[in-house]
Amino acid sequence: MVERPGELRTREELLGQLWRSDALVDIEHGLTKAISALREVLGDSASSPRYIETIPVRGYRFIPVAQEPKKAVRRLRSRRKINFVAVLPLANDSDDPDLELLNKRIVERIIDKISHNPEIRVLAYSSVQHHHHKDLDLRTVGQNLPVQAVASGEIIRRNEELFLHMELIDMEDGTQLWGDQLREPCPDGISCAEKLADAICMRLRPILKLNADGTGNGSVKRAA
Repeated sequence: MVERPGELRTREELLGQLWRSDALVDIEHGLTKAISALREVLGDSASSPRYIETIPVRGYRFIPVAQEPKKAVRRLRSRRKINFVAVLPLANDSDDPDLELLNKRIVERIIDKISHNPEIRVLAYSSVQHHHHKDLDLRTVGQNLPVQAVASGEIIRRNEELFLHMELIDMEDGTQLWGDQLREPCPDGISCAEKLADAICMRLRPILKLNADGTGNGSVKRAA
């Protein structure tokens, strides 16, 4: 992609460069996972890309942009507080009703835990439940939902495990405040959904300043 910046590189091209045709792996899933890992390293976002843009169904495109000086970005972030957020339903490509139930449980539990902090406003699940499409433009969503940050992600079930990719996006400039990939064995459904929700809340703590039980400490500051 870097060799031909700004041009579409099809999935077929990338797959052909990365794996032989007789490779004994799920190469389609492998490519998606590789792109996700690249984005994590670059601090990029699939919904508001600065470096790697997804062209639905077709492939990916590298976006050459000038990077902002790190010190300037940190100073900007240290001044801004995040005290109004939305947690969107997780995108998924499955019609599995059990997976949709787990999706709903994860998001509802995250919202419930964040709402325990009186210093942070979080939109109710009923206000965000329709925003679950994989190709949502989060900046547009953020403009329609008057929040400072949006937490969104994708959920995949493989055999007995759940895989989540989550990120928190600043609606002011589209930058990623946080992102992570989580994996949890899921033989019993609701229990693993709650574990994943709790793990996400724990990772959000440095940004939203949530205590371990989900309640706030009286101060809402954005991590530098």
